[in-house]
Amino acid sequence: MKRVLAIVLTLLVCLSFVACGANSAAPKAEYDAAYEAPAEGYYGQSYAETAAAQAPGEAQTDLTQGRKLIRTVRLSAETEDYTAFMDGLKARVDQCGGYLESVDASTSGSRPSASVTIRVPANRLSEMSDAIAQSTNILHRSESQEDVTLQYVDTESRVSALRTEQERLNELLAKAETLDDILSIEDRMAEVRYQLESAESRLRVLANQVDFATIYLDVRQVEVYTPVVEEGFWEHIGHGFVASLNGVWSFLKDLFSSIIIGLPYLLLVALVVLIIILIGRKVHKKNKARREAALARMTPAPSLARPAQEPAREQKED
Repeated sequence: MKRVLAIVLTLLVCLSFVACGANSAAPKAEYDAAYEAPAEGYYGQSYAETAAAQAPGEAQTDLTQGRKLIRTVRLSAETEDYTAFMDGLKARVDQCGGYLESVDASTSGSRPSASVTIRVPANRLSEMSDAIAQSTNILHRSESQEDVTLQYVDTESRVSALRTEQERLNELLAKAETLDDILSIEDRMAEVRYQLESAESRLRVLANQVDFATIYLDVRQVEVYTPVVEEGFWEHIGHGFVASLNGVWSFLKDLFSSIIIGLPYLLLVALVVLIIILIGRKVHKKNKARREAALARMTPAPSLARPAQEPAREQKED
């Protein structure tokens, strides 16, 4: 009888373990199926393949229309009035709805200059470039554009896929019953959250670069504009000679202004040098007087007494 009871209890325990295993395997299988689904639908194929499979013709339309272009213009210019130009540039940029990203200015001397990075809406890039050209003498201009359509669309698709996966993981986490399933889902959620933040950040950077074009402007003040048209031999010599004279005149003005500005420092240095010279002379005189006094003490005084035997020697000779 005891043996029969032991067998029955053993069978009941085995059946309970089997039931628990089946119940715990269900969320695990559901999680695995949900986990693999996004990988096949979004990561296993490229964006073009996925888009073509979901909606034929839409991918090609997206790639041929509304391209994402990063436009950049580089300008090297001269101006005769640096201060007025910079004030007008700031007002013009504000009028176009842009902003000055950076300004590296050097205003010392008679030839101030600046390197400016300007961001303006892409649809007003030509307007801003023409405004700069009208108020300066353009020496060099270059324009480039980078097509980031595929990169933008792929990043956008990745963001959408990660958000979908995040929603599914949240649903699975609510249904998970075992500790292993909960830990596995939370680990994957942390990884998806990190990837989603990185992709969204990259998408924002691309959107800003596409929506706002960039102008790199190097501007400096000159006395006379540099001719940008092809000139003859004598015209080249004449313009070069005039430019040299202007350079000499600018150098003399800078030198004179530097001397005037630094005059207080020069006076201070001269005063310090004068004080040092006077102190040195005074010390030199004192040392000379001490040496003369010491030399006088060391030299014996000459004897003035005449010898007593000289008269007697003279009488004996007589």
